[in-house]
Parts: sequence; structure tokens; C-alpha cells
Amino acid sequence: MHLTIRRISPCLSLVGLAALLLSGPASSSTRLVPELAARQLRFLVSGTTPAKVRREIDWIVGMGSRVPGYAGAEQAHKHVRNKMQTLRLHDVRTDTFAVEMPIDTGEGEILVSGTMGEQLRIWSLWPNGVRTSTVPPAGVGGTLVYGGGGTWKELEGKPVQDSILLLDFASGQQWTNAASLGARAILFFDNGGVSRKQAAAKFLSVPIDMPRFWVEPEVADLLLRRIAEEEQKGTYPSARVKARLDWRTVPAYNVYGWLPGIDEPMPEGAGGLKKKWKDQVLVIQAYYDATSVVPGIAPGAESAAGIVAMLQMAEILVRHRPDYTILLLATSAHFAGRQGINDFLHRHRQKSDLIDFDLMLSLDLSSHTDRTVTLGAGTYYTPGWEAEEDAQATLAPFSFRLSQAVQEIFKDSLRHTDGVSASDSTRQRLVPVPLALDAEAVTFLGGHGLAVVSANDARQFCDTPLDTADRVDFESLAVQIQTVTAMVMWAGKDPFLMGPARHELQDHGETVAGNIRHAAGNSGSEQILAPDALVTYQQPGPNSVAGVRSLVVDRTDSAGRFRFDIIGSRQPNRIEAYQIDAETGAINLAADRGPEGDRDDPVLFECQPLSFIESASDRSVVDDITLLQVADGGEVETQRWGGESAAGATVVYAPPGSRVKIQMSSSDFDVPYQLVSAPAQWLQESDSAALIEAATIEHGYAVDQGVLLHPSLAALRDMWIQDGRRMRQLADWGIRSDAFMVVHQNNRQLLLDATAHLEARRYAEYDASVRQAWGLQARSYEEIKAVAQDTVFSVMYYLALLLS
Repeated sequence: MHLTIRRISPCLSLVGLAALLLSGPASSSTRLVPELAARQLRFLVSGTTPAKVRREIDWIVGMGSRVPGYAGAEQAHKHVRNKMQTLRLHDVRTDTFAVEMPIDTGEGEILVSGTMGEQLRIWSLWPNGVRTSTVPPAGVGGTLVYGGGGTWKELEGKPVQDSILLLDFASGQQWTNAASLGARAILFFDNGGVSRKQAAAKFLSVPIDMPRFWVEPEVADLLLRRIAEEEQKGTYPSARVKARLDWRTVPAYNVYGWLPGIDEPMPEGAGGLKKKWKDQVLVIQAYYDATSVVPGIAPGAESAAGIVAMLQMAEILVRHRPDYTILLLATSAHFAGRQGINDFLHRHRQKSDLIDFDLMLSLDLSSHTDRTVTLGAGTYYTPGWEAEEDAQATLAPFSFRLSQAVQEIFKDSLRHTDGVSASDSTRQRLVPVPLALDAEAVTFLGGHGLAVVSANDARQFCDTPLDTADRVDFESLAVQIQTVTAMVMWAGKDPFLMGPARHELQDHGETVAGNIRHAAGNSGSEQILAPDALVTYQQPGPNSVAGVRSLVVDRTDSAGRFRFDIIGSRQPNRIEAYQIDAETGAINLAADRGPEGDRDDPVLFECQPLSFIESASDRSVVDDITLLQVADGGEVETQRWGGESAAGATVVYAPPGSRVKIQMSSSDFDVPYQLVSAPAQWLQESDSAALIEAATIEHGYAVDQGVLLHPSLAALRDMWIQDGRRMRQLADWGIRSDAFMVVHQNNRQLLLDATAHLEARRYAEYDASVRQAWGLQARSYEEIKAVAQDTVFSVMYYLALLLS
């Protein structure tokens, strides 16, 4: 995979504006931007006022949700295209491409007892993996309970199981506590703590079946009032929720237009290049879509800052034409794994539709600062802001030259910072929020991409339904737009900005394509193509990078084919595939990861997901699954299963009606553990090792239950019983460890305590007992392993004596 790009490298020189252009490099003591040119630039960009910026932001935000597939995204595309045509940019075009997006159908509602059947609007949250918050057509009902921040303490004494739980949005990922206790749906409302970080905590990268919703303040007030009214009677109101959020293939649009450069030769000594001005292309790029953890409510006011800056800049550039050729590019689907910029780069490096450019400047702005910084990389590929040395060395001269020009134009050394030459820690201080920059994609493919980013802004309301125009700092944003406009105006006439490259950057992009098949027939031996399947890959790192989703989704065509034009990862990645029930949103087919499955090209099998949260640790993973016969507990001949784990959540896939034993492990501690569904009464009863072994073989968890409640307690109980069986086996051979017996009995008491606390709804004490039991279990595991190893060593020693 190779991106056609000219090899360029800036070298310092003096350059003015138009007639102020000088013929050669200047000394290090000479200004880069002459004072007269600086005054002209300051005057020209001063026409960008807070009032103009406000009008444009208000107009864009008023379009509604700009998530691709929603009405606002269509209107925004038309607005940007019309603006480019009105400004008479040359050859304005639209590239249309398809993306998979979760679309709220508008059917979300909650009915609450005591409200005379009033239908209250609710909005689906972003899916967990591919599992949306769609519920069966009849809805999901339960007791309506308010759980505060969702901590164990705040849930104390409340009937969480089978409830519809109302939580503060500022509750982090505590909603998983309620999910592990058996809540049927969760409603979030603004309790004054809505933020980008809180939004990222409201969905997981694995497809856990847990419907989650947003309610507006007036609805939340009504729900809280009904709960308070019923609490006075010693009871709770009942509620039923209905909602539908569908994955749909929707169009997205990249719009671009040209400002041709002058048909004159470059001046002598301009980087040694013998080209005309018009032959060198500078791309100015900004995205115009938006995102929100509530996709149906994505006003995206802060997200509109970049596109507003580009359109304001364009108004000045068409009146004061640059010497270089300028391509103004507005992309969509930025927040959908940056699919917009990826489509542009992939499409226009093909010979049939080639766009050859020398440098791309991406505008990724927000409003709560008046300072900017140039960056060569964000955190989409390198979560710790680490910069690749070759890319840094190649982009540093660009950033240095542009930064020096801005400082001289505005006589302000703090207005703009060169972030490319800065250390990793300095970049992290300058930009206190992880960012997935479109310029990264250019450099990732071997090109030259710089991003102009707002410095010192945490983007608090990005990715939330509260990212509204009234929260925008228009004064500061206007200053930033003046900065980037002056930068581009100067860059468009600088003959020494572009020259031979210092380093040829490596193209890391890979295209992944294939077919998804479905194991059909009773035995599953027949494999047929699987059309209309969702296919995903997960970018390493968090599930959201300042709103940019790291799970990228495609859909197979009628022949079961899928394609990811650019896989944005240098690490091995696993392709997952699913088929979704159109009515319920449930996963019906998943990839077979058992011994029968093809691990390189996913084969789907008919399945029932079994979800559970509250694993032993956030790093627990599924190692193995055993399918059991329902009739006699024996192992099923054809072992088809799958599993996914992340952030303490796990989904297991097995054939409907089957029972499973699940082998898991965690990198947090060296204790493999198995979920076998051993009877709870064995904590109090004593049976022989043979009886326990026989019984546990016949158990296993029924996948048709859909959700495994209290999985940490279940895993600990299963492990304790299995350890007891092994202890009895060793005792039969005269081997006994008093230390292990003490730990084992202490753990038993903790498990009995945890069970009692759970039944009494003392959830904080339940959690404390479970955590303490995990610590003892790790210790007892080491004890029994040591005893077993000593036993094996002793047997081998005496065998050696006998043989000698």
C-alpha cells in the first residue's frame, strides 16, 4: 500500500506576502515574515469576529444530530458543499462512501405507573460493541429504582435485580455493578456531572446485553418524583421501556474544492525545486460530523469548530489567492474510526482518481482556549503520545516554520506552539485530552500530515448531548481562527515551505478483505456465505478517543464479502463477525473460536450469548469453553463456541440450549479459574471427591439464561469446591497441608458471608467479602500448587530409587 506524495522538507528563509516575496534564504537573524506582511495579515484576518463565528456555529448545531445517517449529517453536507460553490471554488466534488452507524429509530419510550399512561421519550446510548440497546418489541419491564451514582453503597437495600434503574450520568462505569446484580435496563440523566470522560464510561467494547438510555431533565424529574411518592408508601413504581437502535449502512460524504495556484515558476533557490507554484498542493482539511454517546442527540458545537474555521478561512483565501494550489477538504465519519479521511486517502491514491499533494494541514479545534499547537501525531496509533522518530524529523521543519511565522505575525510567542519538536510529556501537557487526528492517517500511510489543534482544552462536553452552542467560547475560537487563517495565508505564498524530504516515511497501511461464512446444517459441516453480517476490528486502546470510536464496523454484501481499506494498526488484530436479529438486536450468529473454527477467516455459527460483568479483574480473558450435553452432562462432540472479554466484561457464545464450562485467566494474578456451576449447597455440605467430580462434570451454565449474575461469587464458589475436591484426593494419598486447610476454611466463611450479604442487599459488604476472597483464593491456589508439585517430585524421586 503506497500513498503518492511528493518528498518535501522546509528550509528557513524570509518570505513576505505577494509582492514582498524575496528571492533567497535569509540569515538566521532576519525575520521570517516582514513587518509589512505581518500587518497586512493581521488586518485581513481581523474580519473573523466572534459574532460571525457564533452565527455559523448556531446554524450548524441547529441542523440536529450530525452522526452519519441522521438528518443533521445530510444537511451539514449540503451546507458545506453550497458554501464551497458559493465561494466559487474550482471543481467542487463530493465523494460518497458507506459507513455502518447505530441509528435511533425514535421509538424509545418509558411508561411509568401512576402517570396515566404518559409516554416519556428516552434515547438509546452508544452500543456495547455491536450489541445495541434495542429491546424486544414488547419492551422490558421492572421496578423503577433510583441508584444515585451506582456504587455498591448507594445500591444498598434496593431491589436491583429485574429493575429499571435510574442513575446519575456522573457515575463513571459503576453501572456495571447494577448489571452484575441483574438490572434489566439503565437510565442516565444529567445530575450536573456530564463530561466526555463520563460518556466514554457508558459503553463497552464487548457486546454485553445491557440496554442503556438517556433521559432529558424533565423526564428525570418526573421519574424521581414518582420514585419518591412510592417510597413514602414503602414500595416502588413499575416501569416498562421500549427502544430500537439499528445498525444501518448509511451514506457519508467528503466534499472538496480547489483554489488553483499561479502558473509561474518557483523562484530560484526555493528548496532547489524546478516546479511551478501551481504544481505543489497544500490540503486544508476539517471534519464536519459530530458524535455523542447518545447518537440521536449529537449537537456537536465544539466539533464544528474546525469546519467553521476552514469555511471562514476560505472566504479570505478566495479574495487573496495563494500562490500554491490549495485543496479545501471537508470530511465526514471522523468519529466513526476516522473513516472519512481513510476513504479520501485510499480513493485518491488510485491512478484512476489520483490527488497528489505535498502537505495536509488538518484543523482539529475546540473553543475553550485562544492558543493553538501543531502536532504530527495524536493518540490513535500511540496512546501515550509517543512520536515515531522518522515522522517527527520529517514534520518538525514544517511545524517550526509555521509556528515561527505565526509568532512573528501576531508578535506573540505564546499564541501558537510547535508541538512536533516538543517532548512527549510536553505534548501531553499542551493537549490534555487524547486525540485521534486525521493528519495521523496521512503520516501513517507515508505522507506528510500536520494537525493544528487547540491547546490546553479538555473538551469537556465533546461526545455528550450537552455539546451545545451556548457552551462555546466564541471569543477564544475567533482568535484561533485568525491564527490558522494567517498561518495558511502565509504558507500559501512561502516558496521555501516545501522541498526535498529528509526521510522517506514508511507506509503502514494494510487493506484487509475476505468472506464470512456460516456453518449450516445439523453438523455444521456445510459452510455457506453469510450476507448482511456485521464485521468489526478493534483499534488497540480505549473504546473512544475524544469521541472517535475505536471499533470499526463493516457489513458483508450479498456474497458475504467485507473490506477494510485501511487497517489503522501496527499490531495484530482479530476480525470478528456477527449476525444480528433485526427485531431484538440480539446476536444470533457469532464467530466460532473453538477447535472447529477457522481462526483466520471467521466462520459463524448459530449461538446464544451469555453475558457477565464483574469478572475477577479487568484483565480476565476466556481461555477455553467446554460444551456439555444437556441430557447426561457429557461433552458435545462438535465444540463450537466463542468468547470476548474486556474491562471486566465477558460474552460467551454457544449453541442455543447448551450448557458450558468456562475456563478463564487474568494477567493481574496467576490464578486460572473455571466457571462450572457447582451447587451452592456444597459450601456447607461435605461430599466425597468422586461425587463432587462427577457432579461438576454434569453441571455447567445454561447459555439460554442470557446473563450470569454475580459472576465473581460464582467463580469463587466453583474454585473453592474444586480445591476441596483436590484436597480430598491428596488426603486419600496421605498428603495434607494444614496451612492450606486454614486458608480454605477462611475462604469458605467469606463466601458464606458474601452470599448472606447479597441476599440481604448489603451490596458494599458483599463486594468487600468477594474481594477478600479473591485474595485468599490466590494464596490458596499457590499453596495447593506447591503441595501438588512437591507430591510429583516425591513420586519421581522414589521411582528413581526403585529403578536404580
